[in-house]
Amino acid sequence: MLVTDEFLAARVAHAQTGSFYGRHLAGRTSGTRAEFQNLPTSSLDDLGPGGLAELYCPGVDAEETAKASAFLSSFVTELNPQELLQATCAGVPGSPPPAALVATGLAPAGEIRSWRSETVARAMQDLVSFAPGVMWGDPRALLLLAEESATAGVCKIPPSISLVLASGLLPPSLRLQLEEDWGARVVELYQRPEAVLLGASCPEGSLHLANDLYSCEILDPVHEEPVPPGARGVLVITSLQPTTTPLVRWRTGDLVEVGTAACKCERPDFPVRRLGSVADTVTFGGHETTAVEILAAAQTFAAALDGRIFYTGVRAQDLRILVEVSDPRAALPTKEYLDLRRQIGLPIDVRLVERASTPGRICLDEISDTPEGQLWRIADWTLSAANSSSPKAGTTGSFFSADRWREYRQERQRNSRRRALLRVMESQEPT
Repeated sequence: MLVTDEFLAARVAHAQTGSFYGRHLAGRTSGTRAEFQNLPTSSLDDLGPGGLAELYCPGVDAEETAKASAFLSSFVTELNPQELLQATCAGVPGSPPPAALVATGLAPAGEIRSWRSETVARAMQDLVSFAPGVMWGDPRALLLLAEESATAGVCKIPPSISLVLASGLLPPSLRLQLEEDWGARVVELYQRPEAVLLGASCPEGSLHLANDLYSCEILDPVHEEPVPPGARGVLVITSLQPTTTPLVRWRTGDLVEVGTAACKCERPDFPVRRLGSVADTVTFGGHETTAVEILAAAQTFAAALDGRIFYTGVRAQDLRILVEVSDPRAALPTKEYLDLRRQIGLPIDVRLVERASTPGRICLDEISDTPEGQLWRIADWTLSAANSSSPKAGTTGSFFSADRWREYRQERQRNSRRRALLRVMESQEPT
């Protein structure tokens, strides 16, 4: 889509008819590209207690899902994705994808079904009976389901599945593992609560932004200047459709890396690589590591130990990684351990944890200072507090519920503030 100055100005004028941008962009004009790039950026932090609802712009028919479906259909030709996109966006805004996955038969006669936290055996039985052609979910939830189905002796993954849509961070090592576990093609979906679809991966495995849906800027996190190809920056988007929730220079908070050349799939745009949230970037001793780099290294290390389930947590002094293995008393493999340290480049504390015999459980014996709420294994596919080893599960329910996720994010923010305060105090100590 050719985005002219006049077209952008019309989108900004439409957004200003809503309450939020009417205030945020009061007195601002955007008749030229220079004026547009001079507009202040906006983000979730700028919204009031109403959250994303404050972006509402009355009197406009929402076409975002239909346009997003048309974009996705150029990457996934074997189905009509409109209903699937509606299903994947039907959860609570701001919450992660449900532990229970979305399944569909092939369109146009396909049917959408979804189930939330249940036992692995029940989830697999439902899958087998439904014989879906397409699966959708968070990559680590998909990984968990596949690993549990293999080790718990429950129903195997149905062979009817030919396509897996993964909606979270997806480093190459995790993509390859999912393809092996599910025996299907894996397509990365880039989704956010405020955006139905920001991008999708092509058959070459490259992620392409939805430039027909959003005007995308990739800006330096500090100076908000455009970054060159090959550099990292924050993705800033502006809606190109007259939706009921328009976005103008919206800071997603996500770090992306711009490719240096066009993709082999011959799409004209340069592909990008998602690196995770800016808030999840970790710095130790002047070395910076992103969330996707930590995820890739931890998953590769777990796979080298013949494991699938892992946990990563950033602490004040190091990065802790837990990996489930059959015999935690075994010494760490030297080569794999050194590879892990080299890939991450941060101080790390690696613990091998006994693989739980009961599906959906993890043995927490002899593990201290572990934030249980962050362990993916404790998302044990059940709403029963009696079946969880987390002391908080009785009051907060499933890990993937909105309450647990909100509590997790708040705890992460508190820990981040504590670490920042500690660094300030240490920098002021006399040497």
